[in-house]
Amino acid sequence: MDETLSRAAASIAHGQTLESQGTPASLADATRCYDEVIALLRTLPLASEPVRRELARAWMNRGNALQRQPAPIALADAVRAYDEAIAFYRTLPLDKNPDDRNSLGAVWMNRGHALYAQADPASLAESARSQREAIEMLRPLPLDANRSFRINLAAAWLNLANSLLALGEPARALAAARDAIALAAPAEDNDPALADIGLKARRALCEALGRQLVSADATEQPTESLADEASDVVDDALALARRWESRGVPLFRPIAARLFRFGAQLYGAHLPDFLAEFVLEHLDPERSAGAMPDGEEFYLAAGEALARARQDLENRRTVFLESPETTRLLERLRDLRAAELRVAELRNQHLGGAV
Repeated sequence: MDETLSRAAASIAHGQTLESQGTPASLADATRCYDEVIALLRTLPLASEPVRRELARAWMNRGNALQRQPAPIALADAVRAYDEAIAFYRTLPLDKNPDDRNSLGAVWMNRGHALYAQADPASLAESARSQREAIEMLRPLPLDANRSFRINLAAAWLNLANSLLALGEPARALAAARDAIALAAPAEDNDPALADIGLKARRALCEALGRQLVSADATEQPTESLADEASDVVDDALALARRWESRGVPLFRPIAARLFRFGAQLYGAHLPDFLAEFVLEHLDPERSAGAMPDGEEFYLAAGEALARARQDLENRRTVFLESPETTRLLERLRDLRAAELRVAELRNQHLGGAV
């Protein structure tokens, strides 16, 4: 039996190598490899704990390989594979083996991700349930004992936030995103995986706050506290991305660009006095280390927000020209014009003025 288990473990490792290549052919080959492992292990007695553990691993990896394949039916097959893995992991002494508990939590999380990708209401609801199961499984783990424990729990909270957003439940998504951020924050300055989770969780939190802002605007409810929280979140997220950028790690530019666009729209609509400052803080390297002045998407978002805010001011008609309000608006207009000039200068310097 030991020899067969060793062969099975080697075949799982080979399947993971194929899976890591990420091509349609290699993913199909990986799936076949896991099928062969499962067939091999089924010849062994299920009373053996190591056999059940390897079967759980093989089914989990089969689900992972299927989830990465483009055919819609592969997602449904992935969920069935994860269900098999869950059934085997549940037979193991989880309270005695934190690694098995962590693996079962990861299976629940991956199952939820496969359901989320199916995107219909029933699958989204089941996705949220799967992420809650993952959270309950992962919560008891000693998070500082193993890096993957913290990563998986934070990722499960992030995935739950995304599922809740897709279900139209921004208030619940807020809480889930905040939990993900709290878990990632202690190590996100040094661990790129946790930085990625922390940034994505802040993006989810911004989306949830943005939806609440839209709802508050529509019903003429106060928006100041929501706008202030959203601005703090987006500023914190972009500062984190800049810290990694200043160390020569540009991994987070795509999500930083999305957060920057959200921030520019947020400041333009709800905190216009600070729009020019926001744009230049995150775009001008003379103001902030790690600023990203060579990304076209940043200039597009900045240009749109600044032009919209300036045009809004220029279209106004003020009766009391010497009023404090007029003075404030004129100061804002000067700031916006100066910011537009600086953005144009930065674009010309770093992108050759390309539009």
